[in-house]
Amino acid sequence: MCELLGLNFNRPVRPAISFRGFRHGGADNPHGWGIARFDGKACQVFKEPIKGNESKLATFIRDYELFESKTFISHVRFASHGTRGLQNTHPFVRTFRSREVALAHNGTLRMKRSDLTFHPVGQTDSELLLCTLLTTLSREHIEFSNYVRIEAVLREFNNDGNMNLLFSDGEHLFCYRDQRGYNNLFMVERRAPYSTISLKDEDWLIDLKEEKRLDQRGFVIATRKLTDEPWNEIKPGNLMVFKDGDCVYGIEEDSPLNDENVDDQGYVSLNFIKYRPAPSPSEVLIDAVHAAKPNSEMFTGEIVGNVSQKTGCNSIIATVSRNIADLNRSMDGTNQDAMGEYRNGILDFLRKSTLLDEKQKLTRPFLHIGVHGCNDQHPYDIEIGTCHGRSCSPEIEQWLKNTIEVWSKTLQTRINRKIRLGVNKVYYGDPSIAFHRNGDNSSHYQGFGENFNTVQIEFARWLRKDYRSEIIDVLSELVDDFSITFNNRS
Repeated sequence: MCELLGLNFNRPVRPAISFRGFRHGGADNPHGWGIARFDGKACQVFKEPIKGNESKLATFIRDYELFESKTFISHVRFASHGTRGLQNTHPFVRTFRSREVALAHNGTLRMKRSDLTFHPVGQTDSELLLCTLLTTLSREHIEFSNYVRIEAVLREFNNDGNMNLLFSDGEHLFCYRDQRGYNNLFMVERRAPYSTISLKDEDWLIDLKEEKRLDQRGFVIATRKLTDEPWNEIKPGNLMVFKDGDCVYGIEEDSPLNDENVDDQGYVSLNFIKYRPAPSPSEVLIDAVHAAKPNSEMFTGEIVGNVSQKTGCNSIIATVSRNIADLNRSMDGTNQDAMGEYRNGILDFLRKSTLLDEKQKLTRPFLHIGVHGCNDQHPYDIEIGTCHGRSCSPEIEQWLKNTIEVWSKTLQTRINRKIRLGVNKVYYGDPSIAFHRNGDNSSHYQGFGENFNTVQIEFARWLRKDYRSEIIDVLSELVDDFSITFNNRS
């Protein structure tokens, strides 16, 4: 079975330690080995269609003191597609956007060779994967910094078989784990203070304090644990991106790598949003995507924060104005990075809820409440929007309408002021709110299926200003009642 090895550090390093342990995998993978290193946009590759543990070239590279880079990708091969030969040996490289891109893959894919901009030299599914990936990035104008769209593209490819892979553009190291958990993929972080470690497959100790600079840090990714260090398994279906020795995408909320970004209320702060995963698995997300000034919908962030704290549900609050990046619209050139963060936050919640199947579809109902604000001149003081039923099931829409209607009638009797309620009248929701359910082909966002239910609720400014506590109460009631009503949980 093929094996992968990747390194990404903040300073150039030698791969001697990891490559030394990795070469032992060549005994069980006799059909080739290879290693790629980057120097800026340029990539240098050494590979042979022989056992890595018997290669004089591999031994030279292991011991060569000037063989350094911030990013390495290596592979040992057990052939499943294509004959034994240099043209079928990993890593594979193509020039793309004036830089070289290298890829190594573990698994078996059934991809079609159709209408490609880039073309394979050999017969492997892995080289075809690289050509298909670059063709897609080119045609869809996807930048290497758009991690969410790249993750969506990789998940789509993963539907065609088994796929663990590493690829790099020289700036990032992308690491994707097969969504069905095929084979293994582990990572370990190396940073000061360093200690002594030993290789798993060789009686060999090394004192990292003598090998590493104190300001040197980074990650090693491998199919199997190469040393006695505390390796962490990468979860199935997860893309992780490394840059300059840091993990810049795919870190889980409970990872120590995230501690510095968590505030005292449990919110993880990113570039465009802050999000708070539920302390225990939750089937509800509430958000305020227009909470940031200027042009904010006043008090929506406060309402969402209080509902989340009161009920323990998932929550997202925008920290950048919709004038800069609107999270309540389709992905375009102005908001794609922000939408990437937003959609990744939702995916993080769903993974933690354990509601997703192997195809990343929900197995039971999930409720997403978007809290919005309208002005006092709007025809309705409260308006419920489901994009005319496209973003939500009829049963959940009716249940929510009944709850809001009973609450609003009770409140209007108490305050002696009429509260006008509308459903899908004026602010019925941008089409993008249905993408979480049905997907969006233009941005490779697959959606999570018919069990994802998004409901947008607009509250007039006078209600948000004078009756925030009552709004918080009714939204909390919806959160608490949802699991009981639709998932039989008490």
